[in-house]
Amino acid sequence: MRTHCGPPSPERRSDPPDRFRPLADQAAVRAWLAAAVRGCSQEVLVSQPDAGRRVAPGLWDGPGPTASLAGRGVVVRVIHRHTARFDNALRAGMGRVVQGGGEVRTLADPVPPLIIFDRETVLVPTGEEGAAVAIRHPGVAHFMVEAFARAWAVAVPFEDGLRATGASEAASRVRATIIRLLAEGQTDAVIARRVGVSVRTCRNHIARIYQELGARSRFQLGVLVSRSGLLERLNDDLKDTPART
Repeated sequence: MRTHCGPPSPERRSDPPDRFRPLADQAAVRAWLAAAVRGCSQEVLVSQPDAGRRVAPGLWDGPGPTASLAGRGVVVRVIHRHTARFDNALRAGMGRVVQGGGEVRTLADPVPPLIIFDRETVLVPTGEEGAAVAIRHPGVAHFMVEAFARAWAVAVPFEDGLRATGASEAASRVRATIIRLLAEGQTDAVIARRVGVSVRTCRNHIARIYQELGARSRFQLGVLVSRSGLLERLNDDLKDTPART
């Protein structure tokens, strides 16, 4: 009797059919999301980069899914970039999420686009326009949840409406990020992309920082930032207003 020593059959190697589910376009994404919202029972975590490859653009900027989930006792948490606070449409959308019973926070650093349902299934965009993939894998879900939790812990809470204190703190964090990236020697384009603003807006911020510090070159600016302790003071000031958990 011969013993089979070859590689396992494709059926034995393949993942369960629902573990990786490609969604070819926005229609497929929205249909999948509608079913996921109906089946969700505990928690939805959403990360929105505000530009580029968002998952189901606009869906989580309104009250619909949030109110539906909150009415069933499901926790909804959404992370945006700080720059969303200064965009009228995005700010209004975040306000509607809060009114619907969800929580919204913002970060200065880039955030990846994703949605996590019940800490089990992750929806992320692919490289194709409007397409996404739903991943149901314990290891992937755990990693994404942990990454989201770390971002959430340091993000700034957004409440219904734009309070002066919230806007000021967000602006300070954007400024601190720009100064840090300048000190690292990053280009204007890289800084703009990391902060989430246009290159022109970024250069306006940089010009004001140059003027305040009396710098004439990028190298001199880096030296002045290092010697002045400006970045450390900004970070210390922001630590005095920690995000709520």
